Amino acid sequence: MTMESNADIVARIHASKKYRNLCSAVIERAVAETHPGNTDPVKAVKERLHQVYGAYINPSLHKKASRIIAAMGDDIRATALTLLALHVSTAERLLSYESMYRSIFETTGPARSVIDIAAGFNPFSMPLMPAQPEHYLAVDIDEAFTGMINTFFTNARLHGIARTGDALSTPPHDEADVAFIFKFIPLINDADAALRLLRALRVKYIAVSFPLKSIGGRSKGMFAHYSKMFYTMVENNFSVIKELTMPNELLFIIIRK
Repeated sequence: MTMESNADIVARIHASKKYRNLCSAVIERAVAETHPGNTDPVKAVKERLHQVYGAYINPSLHKKASRIIAAMGDDIRATALTLLALHVSTAERLLSYESMYRSIFETTGPARSVIDIAAGFNPFSMPLMPAQPEHYLAVDIDEAFTGMINTFFTNARLHGIARTGDALSTPPHDEADVAFIFKFIPLINDADAALRLLRALRVKYIAVSFPLKSIGGRSKGMFAHYSKMFYTMVENNFSVIKELTMPNELLFIIIRK
């Protein structure tokens, strides 16, 4: 039996309906991380992708968001709130968004430029910021979704652009005042890879958040676990200058030492 090459496995996964819009680099990384001894490597890689990204790759949800964007009128804020309510990751932050952004930008000062890593639905919150940045870059792994975010930016007349890419394989080289990394580090599940990403970003401030509840609603021990893990991870390279606890989320703002 001939063993499939990594390139063949990537091509087969990319051909599937669920993952056809996924950034190739993400699939390539998943193939490399999956044990080569699997008798069904395609199945194993798909299981890996679903485990890490399954909650964020939702074509039906994306279609619903696309329809809302296509029909949006002049009330950009109302459209933003409707879009943010679609996904659990941003919906649980709805009541905290404006106070969170005030706290971030009171700490960092007004930001002319922002990079949003593993952005998901968060770019739809741009109208909720106290002041609009001149440049907003959203990086996400789904090509169809980044196209939809760009349509939102255009329709809302916002100074933003969404780019498809794998921030872990190729961190953005753009310079910015502030980077957002919201609830992404737990998905990485690799402190070394997360630290490499933080160190690679060409920004002055980084706002990093962690969930305080699991998808199933459990919260026991998550505050202590993520707080200890993050302080340990960054202690030699960054200083934590702000810690903010929200109902469902723990946020840190860090600068380089």
